[in-house]
Amino acid sequence: MAKYLFLILALLAACDQPKKPPLVHLSGVAMTMEWRAQIKGPLKDPAEVERLIERSFREVNLVYNRWNPLSEISKINRQQAHLSTPISPQLQKFLAFTDEMVKLSGGRFDPTIEPLQTLWKSKLVRNEIPTDEEILDILPAVGWKHFQIENGHLTKDQELTSFDLGGIAKGMAVDMVVERLNQAGYSDVYFEWGGEIRATGKHPEGRPWTVFIARLKNSDPKDAIDLVALDNEAIATSGDYEQFWVVRHPDGTSTTYFHVIDPETGRPLTSREDGIASVSVVAPTCAIADALATTALSFPNLDEAEAFALKAQKVFPTARFWFVKR
Repeated sequence: MAKYLFLILALLAACDQPKKPPLVHLSGVAMTMEWRAQIKGPLKDPAEVERLIERSFREVNLVYNRWNPLSEISKINRQQAHLSTPISPQLQKFLAFTDEMVKLSGGRFDPTIEPLQTLWKSKLVRNEIPTDEEILDILPAVGWKHFQIENGHLTKDQELTSFDLGGIAKGMAVDMVVERLNQAGYSDVYFEWGGEIRATGKHPEGRPWTVFIARLKNSDPKDAIDLVALDNEAIATSGDYEQFWVVRHPDGTSTTYFHVIDPETGRPLTSREDGIASVSVVAPTCAIADALATTALSFPNLDEAEAFALKAQKVFPTARFWFVKR
């Protein structure tokens, strides 16, 4: 009898244990990149949550995506010089925020390098590099100073001035989704898109959302550079392996160029054994982390990149940087 009483008490005790909330997994593809969401459930309306995410990406595509010829930023890129064009309030607000990142970087973060990117990519895919004359023809149109916004209208003073917001808009898109999920009543959220991550609240187990920073060519979490607990924070990584081109020279040597353009020289940076291979940044939002990581990667050496990190931490005291060399 005592044995059965013990079993009954044990079962009753188990029933009294509070159940952990479920962890809901969602995923999809937006603008060719996969997104993943983890949300503490239960969800009041799973279909509505997916529609909220899809609407957010639709807005990003229609406003900020230069690859979409119908987007607002693409129309501005085709805009003639000295022609005043109305812009949406969301784009105006975003460009004002981007302006803060440009100033913090001392101009190294400059989304107006788009015409140089187009030139270099058209050459590099053919194992060529542009001539000095071709670069000098475009450089006068590169620079944040070449456009003005007044009374909700944007004017460019150079025909070729155009924007690539990829170094900050991807992070902004992650922020938009997470903040809208929070507004919809979901405070415990992990969201990732194309390697950019933002987390709010906590994992259903009561612990912080945790990510790891992988070593080059080694994605095993056991060998991670660091494990990072995100306390209502975001993390972004920029690396020289994301987009790169190897140009082979007649003498048998080669140069590896990657996607970050130096706005001062008009030339992309090159991968070197003594250079920075990647930068990961934790910051309050994903857009900030994205811009800081892109900027830090753009410096020619670790000393200058670390000096920029210290400068950025005066503005964003909770920001953290991880530099990976080859």
